[in-house]
Amino acid sequence: MPVTLTCEKCGREFEVSPYYAKRGQRFCSLACAGMSARTPAQSVKCAQCGALVKRSANKIKRNAHHFCSWACYAKWRNGRMVGEDNATWKGGRKRKDGLRISNALLRQIKERDGNRCLECGATEVLCVHHVVKPKDGGTNELSNLLTLCQSCHQSLHRRQG
Repeated sequence: MPVTLTCEKCGREFEVSPYYAKRGQRFCSLACAGMSARTPAQSVKCAQCGALVKRSANKIKRNAHHFCSWACYAKWRNGRMVGEDNATWKGGRKRKDGLRISNALLRQIKERDGNRCLECGATEVLCVHHVVKPKDGGTNELSNLLTLCQSCHQSLHRRQG
């Protein structure tokens, strides 16, 4: 003897066996059960540009930041995932000898040498080389720096040992 129930989603009456009625069946179909499980979308602001974006309650709960596009996500991530904010940060790169050549000095040396390798004349992949190595007391003075292409730079270091 079937039991008549009313669907909580659509309001339609449906019949089930007493077994399912006792267990608390509340919906007439899987479609109604699925629709009732969904929560309506809510508006949240894009973390990068501030545009309103619709997201489900589950996504809002699961994610701290929401984005309107992959482009906004990439801009946000690139701006935040640098230096100490990056999970893989290990303190940055430091030379063993503690000397760093600034970008301005690199440009100055390359311009002085005509933006060419002083060994072969190449103009691609240029490096700045210390004539006297910093570990041997060399400095970042202009007279101690040369422009070399990567190939000549590597072969020079191989020859020097």
